Amino acid sequence: MNKFSNFQILLLCGFLSIVFLIFDAALPLGVAAGFSYIFVILISLFSHQRNLIILAAIVASILTIIGVFISPLGGEFWPVFLNRCFALFAIWSTALLGLILQKTLSEKKQKEDEFYKIFELSPHIIGKGTIGGKFSEINSAVLKTLGYKKEAFLSTPFIDFVHKDDVEVTLS
Repeated sequence: MNKFSNFQILLLCGFLSIVFLIFDAALPLGVAAGFSYIFVILISLFSHQRNLIILAAIVASILTIIGVFISPLGGEFWPVFLNRCFALFAIWSTALLGLILQKTLSEKKQKEDEFYKIFELSPHIIGKGTIGGKFSEINSAVLKTLGYKKEAFLSTPFIDFVHKDDVEVTLS
């Protein structure tokens, strides 16, 4: 799971936002300071909280716009305007892609959990083998039916469980 709590992630995002705002205020307007806030969005993704990610994107957007008014003059209007527009686009693209990625990973984890429940609760013997010829996973039905301890079963090559008349066909 997370090494940091959502509160710690929120504090880090807030701290970085303030640092980036100070950085933005010190640089002339033509510098791409708004892109710094993408790091805040990326850090917010570790929270796995949709609301915190959206909040980080909103705050980053507001601070990017505020940066236009507090930064010293430097450069013409249109390059500055386009710079900030691209920064806003990058902030929201990062946030939305992060949310999509989190949703996809959550759905994948849910499917894996469902598969594991079916695998484990099946009354039939089910095992998962490796290229090296040993089992990497077995369900509880294997242990109940065959009477092995899990460690002993996993350390035995699966060819040892094949009937002697079928070994040659199995190996070919």
